[in-house]
Amino acid sequence: MAQALGRRYDLDLVVAQGEGTPPTDFGRICASITCMPPLGKVPYELNRAIGALNPRESYFTSGQVSAALRRRVAELVAEHRYTAVQVGDLNQQAALPDRNCPPIWYDAHNCEYQLVRRQADYERIPLKWVVKADSLRVRHVESTLVERARYVTTCTHQDLIDLAAFCPSMAGKSTMIPSGVDVERFESVRQSVPQAGSVLLSGSMNWRPTQQGLMWFVEQVLPLLPQEIQGVKIAVRVAGRMNRPLVASLSNHPRLTVIPNPADMREELARADLIAVPVLASSGVRVRIFEAWAAGRPVVTTPSGALGLNYINNQELLARSSPQEFADAILKIITDRDLWRHVRTAALAKVADFDWPKIADRIIALHEQVFPA
Repeated sequence: MAQALGRRYDLDLVVAQGEGTPPTDFGRICASITCMPPLGKVPYELNRAIGALNPRESYFTSGQVSAALRRRVAELVAEHRYTAVQVGDLNQQAALPDRNCPPIWYDAHNCEYQLVRRQADYERIPLKWVVKADSLRVRHVESTLVERARYVTTCTHQDLIDLAAFCPSMAGKSTMIPSGVDVERFESVRQSVPQAGSVLLSGSMNWRPTQQGLMWFVEQVLPLLPQEIQGVKIAVRVAGRMNRPLVASLSNHPRLTVIPNPADMREELARADLIAVPVLASSGVRVRIFEAWAAGRPVVTTPSGALGLNYINNQELLARSSPQEFADAILKIITDRDLWRHVRTAALAKVADFDWPKIADRIIALHEQVFPA
C-alpha cells in the first residue's frame, strides 16, 4: 500500500515506540521517517495506568504516546502544509495537535470499544469489571476521534455498524476499505512443501485478545489433540511477538515449540501444515488469516476469528466454536488431504481480493475525493 501511495504523495511517516524499524522500502517511498525511541524506564503497564488518570484517556489507549512523539508531530505540522494526517491506531490519537491540526483521516483497524467490551466477557472477576468500565472510557476516546475526523475508514462492514451505533457523526463520512496482504511476498511459501501434522499459532502474543485465544487453545483444545494420528505426529508451534514472561510460561508446556519474535514469519508458514487462529474476542480482521491464505495454508479458526470476513465455512476456512469442534477440524485437515487441497484452493482465490495493489487503488481514489490538494 505504501508503495502505491508513495507514487503520488509525499509521505512523512512517524513510527511510534515499540513499532520496530519500518521496511527498507519505506526509505525510498517516504519523504521522511521518524522512529520514536521507547517511552523510557517506567514499566509499560505502569505507564498506561498513569496515563489512564487523564480524564480524556482510557487504560486501553493511554501511555503509548510520548512527549517526544507529540513534539515531533507538532513540528511536522508547523513545518508543512499537510493535506491530511492519518491516524491508524486509536491510541495514537493523543499525538494529534489540539490546535492547527490538518484534516484527520481515521483509519480504524477495529471498533475498539466493542473489542474491549467483548474482551471483558472472557476475563475473571474482578478484572472483568475493570475492563468493562474501561470499555466505556474507550468509547468516549473513540467517539471523540471520530467526531474530529474528516473521514473514517474501517476494515469491515461490521466495524462500520459497530462504530455508527455510538458515533452518529459517522454518517456521510465513512466507508469500508479492507486490510490486505502482499500476496506476491508469499510466493515461495506457496511453492514449499509443509511438514505433515505441523500446527502453527501465529500473531502478536503480547496483545491481550490474542493471549486469551492462545490460552483457550492451550488449556482446552490441545489436550484433545492426540500426539499422533494415522502415523502423523502432531507438532504445535507458537510463533510471534511475545515478552519474556510469556515465553517462559509457554516453554514449560511439553507439547509446545515456542518461537519468540521471529525475524520472518514466512519460515514458520512454510513449515506449517495448517494455521490455527483461536480467537475469543475480536473486531476488525485477523491479518494472520490473510497471510495464511496467501501462503496457501488452510486455516482453522473460531467464528470470532473469522468475524468481518465474507467467507463460506468449510470453503476458505473452517470456523468452529467449541474446543472439541476446533480439535476435530484440525485433525480433519491433517488426515484428509483432499480437504486440505480444497480449502487451500478456495483460500488462494479469496485472498486475491485482498492484495494490497487493489486496495491501494481504492485508497488513492478515496483520498483524492475527500482530501483534494
